[in-house]
Amino acid sequence: EAAKRWLTETRKRSKARDESILAWFDQHLKDYDVQAITREVVKELRALKAEETSEATADRHMALLRSILNKCVRDWEVLDSAPKVPMYRPAVGEPRWLTRPEFARLERELPDHLKAAARLAVLTGLRMRAMLSLTWQQVDLVKKRAWVSSSEMKAGYSLGIPLTAEAIQVLNALPRNGDYVFQWRGERIDDCNTLAFQRAVKAAKVEPLRWHDLRH
Repeated sequence: EAAKRWLTETRKRSKARDESILAWFDQHLKDYDVQAITREVVKELRALKAEETSEATADRHMALLRSILNKCVRDWEVLDSAPKVPMYRPAVGEPRWLTRPEFARLERELPDHLKAAARLAVLTGLRMRAMLSLTWQQVDLVKKRAWVSSSEMKAGYSLGIPLTAEAIQVLNALPRNGDYVFQWRGERIDDCNTLAFQRAVKAAKVEPLRWHDLRH
């Protein structure tokens, strides 16, 4: 009930991410009253998520849980106080980036439907979700520019992107059999950081690497 109320009452650009995190919590807390979520329960969940993924991901989950528990105190008045939610706060290292030869090896290993997306990610620096939201109406190959609407941008404002000759070449090679720029077998591609991408990363011997690192 708290999760549903959170999603209904809060206005956040990261609502989709919140829904995903809350689906994970639902597996472990659906039979709990919020009063039963003690610090010990929180610590167990934090350790479980860190083991499944990473400490950074566990912190993102715990931050959302903390916000909802605080909401239960301040606004919904169903808790007198919220348990302390500890964080790992792992040290942030230098950004991961690829050399040109490394990217060339990766590109050779990528499946066809990810090759163009990877190259455009490198050429434009666009975040994955913003890039995959591009429609052909948002691309002007004559004036060599594209733009992403504010609803697809993390910062909440629209973004214009100059297109280099190489980016134009990548886009010209793509089929135009639908509204979206990046499609596979007639369907819009909605995620690039997939198992196929990670297999290519391993085969190219450039791990560890996330799709997001292509921006660097």
